[in-house]
Amino acid sequence: TGGNLSAPAFSVLSAEDYLTLDLVCLLIVNPAEVFLTVLVFTAVVRSKVFKASIPQRNIHLCILLSGLLMSIASGTLTLSWILVVKGKIEVGIAFCKVGYYFIHIGFSMGNVLLATLAVIIHIIITKGVHKVKVLHLNIAMLVLWMVAFVVPIPYFISNFYKFYEIFDGAICFAQFHTLGYIHSIGSAIATDTTSRIVSLVVIIATAVHVKRNTYTDGEVLLKAVVKFTGLLLLQNLVGLTLSTFAYIPIIGYAHIRLPSQVIVALLYLNLYFSLRVPIIVPPLLMIAVYKPIMKTICFCTTPANPKSKRFSKNTSSSIAWFSENSEIL
Repeated sequence: TGGNLSAPAFSVLSAEDYLTLDLVCLLIVNPAEVFLTVLVFTAVVRSKVFKASIPQRNIHLCILLSGLLMSIASGTLTLSWILVVKGKIEVGIAFCKVGYYFIHIGFSMGNVLLATLAVIIHIIITKGVHKVKVLHLNIAMLVLWMVAFVVPIPYFISNFYKFYEIFDGAICFAQFHTLGYIHSIGSAIATDTTSRIVSLVVIIATAVHVKRNTYTDGEVLLKAVVKFTGLLLLQNLVGLTLSTFAYIPIIGYAHIRLPSQVIVALLYLNLYFSLRVPIIVPPLLMIAVYKPIMKTICFCTTPANPKSKRFSKNTSSSIAWFSENSEIL
């Protein structure tokens, strides 16, 4: 395969230290986030309120699936590092490529689905639930998933990325050729940047529309919608900030020659923190914002709100749905 497949160096940390960090992530962090995601996924499926809006339910489920995929991918990447430390270089590199492939899918689909959810919420509020065609939405999501599985294939092509140079004899990560930079930047513009811009614009438009079209007695619903969309926007902005850390070790190793200690610290920061935001935050937000999910998880019941909120304008089916199901938020 070429490149450096030499014995482990362990100049920054010892082999035991690397294994400890990797095993904690693989055996504790990954199972915990998978359990959380599956728990919330089950709650969304079981929730009667979500069944009243199939488009929102399907998008929420896909967001959770993308997070689950990210968790499995990060576990695969961690396993590749363990194999490398143990001297199984070739097998470790193979797992490393698979990990990057699925991380790319999880990141891109998470961003696209959040933007899609923001658009669906806007349509429901402004036009009505009947304007959202479930069949068309499902076909669109299927196409998005198919494209998402095709786009990261270059991770397996040596002309785009190289994986054979093991950093400090313990860590495998993608290093870019020119085509790799083109692929990465193009993907970021097409999915990350575009999705976050769409989310920002649509969420602001939704909040402004709700504020302009409600009476004072609709403040409870208004606050719930604004809180949810605001948290959605916050996660997008935090994700944008943290995703930049993923490129620092690559650029630093290839061009700037950052100290080895800094590169190792950044790589584990990505593993333990940056990669966790799109996995852990969405299910936690769903638990915090949606009462039916909390009630399903806690097996508790809360009396329904007998008062329905009315809007001063657009008393269409969208407003009726939100009024009748105001406990969803």
